[in-house]
Amino acid sequence: MAKSNIRFLGRVSDEKLVGYYANCRGFVFPQEEDFGIVAIEAIASGKPVIAYRGGDIVRHIRDGREGVFFDTQTPEALAEAVRRFEDCSFDAKSIREYAQRFDKRMFQEKVLEYIDCAREGTFNNLMQHPSSQRIPHRESSLQIFSSDGS
Repeated sequence: MAKSNIRFLGRVSDEKLVGYYANCRGFVFPQEEDFGIVAIEAIASGKPVIAYRGGDIVRHIRDGREGVFFDTQTPEALAEAVRRFEDCSFDAKSIREYAQRFDKRMFQEKVLEYIDCAREGTFNNLMQHPSSQRIPHRESSLQIFSSDGS
């Protein structure tokens, strides 16, 4: 099915995953998901993403900066995205910096800021502030209330 330079690994340990992210040229994200945490992990590792333009990933990756998009889930569209990817120059440091907006500590600070604003009745002003666009959604909100106290 796949060429010899492509391997389907299945589930891997966190330690191995870090190594795979560190040594890859880019990360292929062909599916549609609500958040796309594995694509976020890739950009947190400074790696660009080749992603299907569907789901929430379009809110988290900028075409040509943290990766490239393709619009249909076909082999031809993916191949064209890979060709565009090859023509791009990506900066690992800026990709990692962009991913910092998903950092757990930053998320917790923003949630607390939202709570304070809601208590003070200034929540609507905060929602119009440009920094409100840096807030990750969905799965991340579960982290702030973890049982280990972090």
